[in-house]
Amino acid sequence: MIHLSSAVLALILAGAPTMVNAEAIFSSTGANAAAIQGTVDAFRAALGTNNGVLPGGLAGGRREVNWDAIPTGLLDSFPGTFFQSSRGIEFSTPGTRMKVSGDVGSPSFEFADVTATIPGMGPWGPIELSSFSSPRMFAPIDSVFTEISFFVPGTSQRAGVHGFGAVFVDVDLANTSKLTLYGANDVILFDSFISPSGVQSEGLTFLGVILDSGVLASRVLITGGSQPINTVLMNPPPDGIAIDDVIFGEPSPIPEPSLLALLGLGLAAFSRAFTRDVRHARV
Repeated sequence: MIHLSSAVLALILAGAPTMVNAEAIFSSTGANAAAIQGTVDAFRAALGTNNGVLPGGLAGGRREVNWDAIPTGLLDSFPGTFFQSSRGIEFSTPGTRMKVSGDVGSPSFEFADVTATIPGMGPWGPIELSSFSSPRMFAPIDSVFTEISFFVPGTSQRAGVHGFGAVFVDVDLANTSKLTLYGANDVILFDSFISPSGVQSEGLTFLGVILDSGVLASRVLITGGSQPINTVLMNPPPDGIAIDDVIFGEPSPIPEPSLLALLGLGLAAFSRAFTRDVRHARV
């Protein structure tokens, strides 16, 4: 059964390219954390207990990243594998680097070093953003794309998740930012635009999806705005977004491609042998 919030339903009715392979979709927007807290908590409850940094191999529950555990020395160039062992999630981008806010200037001025005024470029100062779990948040630099993959926590074994959601900061434009979940062989399982918050530079959007029973997403792609967050010094400024809390189901192991191929060959051989035996029995 699919539960569509009014925001997601509006996107579908407006013709946004939303593909649904989902048991439930959770979506809300607002001016601050309190406005979306209920939806985030409902998504958490649907996924189950927070497993924190426990070793992997658990039957259910969820994991979370809120960026506040990142050491100061890693904020400016965040290593995407930082949470791979503890929580089973890895981040990457085709941009030049990934950044967690809070290393330069006042903590309230998120990404101050990449959004500050350049002499002669206009009157804009550092962009002040709202946050869901203060003070830190994440953004790729020189790219709008953030790619996420999953591992069984504490191992290097590739994994998939039954549900994924995130808090998006300062989504201003409709039909621009997007959340896409991929399964085996890069099949798209879920693809939806992220709703604008409706509040310039201060709003938050949450979008989360729980996939159909037995379906796992092995990769997530977030398209964050019309331009990277470090290109706001344009007139008018483009829509560059940040990512706050990331919440996802307990990563479950998925067979390696070679193992899948062997299983396919084994099933095919079994089928041929079974058909041959049946034919001989009829003779």
